[in-house]
This record gives sequence, structure tokens and C-alpha cells, in this order.
Amino acid sequence: MKRIPEKTQILLARMVVCGFVSGALCILMHELGHGIVALASGARITRFSLIRGFVSTSGGHKGYLIRQLFYAAGFLLPSLSAAVYALLFRRGESPMYRIFSALYETVCAAALLDWIVTPFLWLLRQAPPGDDCTMFLDFYPHHPLTVSAAVTALAVLLIYLAVRRGIFSDFMETIRNHLDKDG
Repeated sequence: MKRIPEKTQILLARMVVCGFVSGALCILMHELGHGIVALASGARITRFSLIRGFVSTSGGHKGYLIRQLFYAAGFLLPSLSAAVYALLFRRGESPMYRIFSALYETVCAAALLDWIVTPFLWLLRQAPPGDDCTMFLDFYPHHPLTVSAAVTALAVLLIYLAVRRGIFSDFMETIRNHLDKDG
């Protein structure tokens, strides 16, 4: 049985650690988005769980706009954090930084898939109950596919920004450097 070269093992370990951290950070931003809107509406946060991925609140103003913003904030804050991160990105830093940067941008963009797909499912009456997007669409006065279109544009913008800032090319250079050293 062929042994995996040490440099490849290091690369894989870095990718696992960065994948875990970027996923946890995206979940944290998601739940913080809900929490910030809840607090701004006068609600009190009764439970916050990063591990189970939820925030429970009580009280506060729960009008139409606040309710819609509460559900949407779960994807808006991670998207905003990914955009700001991309704008602050510095090329050529350490391999961990490069790997984390690419994975964080990818995880935040991929998290938008729910808001792209769920409106189609909602039209077919197959949307997942209790999902943020489903709850948003239950009170959304416009055609659901406008949500898909807007969020698709946001996802494309995030990916474009990451590409323009060199996040993915730095990541690929890191991968190539590791593979060249192993070969």
C-alpha cells in the first residue's frame, strides 16, 4: 500500500482544520444575523447554539418587516462578512490563511444555495417547513423566484469578488506548491 507523502498529509490536515473553522464561522455569522435583528427589535435572546445552529428569542417587535429581516439576516450577515473578508484579503500570506480564505468564501457562497433552490420548491409546495427561506416566502408579497434571482446575483457577486481579489488563485498556488513538493 502506497504511503501518502508527508506534505500531502499536512495539506489535508490544514484543509480539514480550515474547513471546520470556516464552516463554524459561517454558522456563527448566520445565527448572529438572526440575533442582531432580534436584539434590534427589542427581543431578548433566550438560547444561542452554534453547535445545533439556532437562536431562540422572546418578546420584541415582530411586525412584517422585522420578521422578514430576521429570516433574511441568516444569509445576509455571512454574505456581508464574506464580502468584507474578500476586500481585506492579502495575497501571498501563509498556506493556512490561503486555504481558510478560499474555504470561507466558498462556504458562505454555497450557503446561499438554500435561498436559490427553496423558492422553486415553495412553488411546488415542497419547501422544507421551518426553513428560514420557507418562513420568509410564507410572508413575501412578490413572486418567489425574485428571491432566487436576487440571491443568485449575490452569490455570483461574492464569487466574482473572491476571484478578483485572488483568493482562489492563491489557494490553487498553495495546492500546486504542495503537489510539486510531493512529486
